[in-house]
Amino acid sequence: PCMIFVDEIDAVLPSRDSGDLNHSYAAEVNEFLAQLANCGEREIFVLAATNKPDKMDIAAVRSGRMDKIIHIPPPDRDLRKAMFELHLKSRPADRSIDTGLLADKTEKYVSADIFKIVVEAARKAEMADTGISEGFLLAAISENPPSVPPAELERYERIRAEWEGYR
Repeated sequence: PCMIFVDEIDAVLPSRDSGDLNHSYAAEVNEFLAQLANCGEREIFVLAATNKPDKMDIAAVRSGRMDKIIHIPPPDRDLRKAMFELHLKSRPADRSIDTGLLADKTEKYVSADIFKIVVEAARKAEMADTGISEGFLLAAISENPPSVPPAELERYERIRAEWEGYR
């Protein structure tokens, strides 16, 4: 048994309906799809990720290829709180930091954004020769908006709803 992870699957399997895909590359997409078919029967688990699902060839998600589609939205409040706790746990941080407040202030932030905020706060604390405080974290939040624009999140929701209807 083995697992294959393909990041940015849309680049490997672009939609053949797209007008800018040349014939030779369409043949490569066809071959990839043929090889992807029934991988599970050969004990091959294929996991893929994309932030452009609408650019990917829809045939990739047919039964026998990639059977499950999992939309991963930005983390909810509880997950953001847990992420702050996790990233602060091994750092010299003030233990009275209200991670619930930080979670409240970071709605629509993704996990990489949360990590960046903690790293930014740690840098500021290092320069001030002190531990990470809630103030450093709140400043980092105000200086770093969410990396995924709201319009992009709405687009993902539309695609998710469309694909759920398709499947």
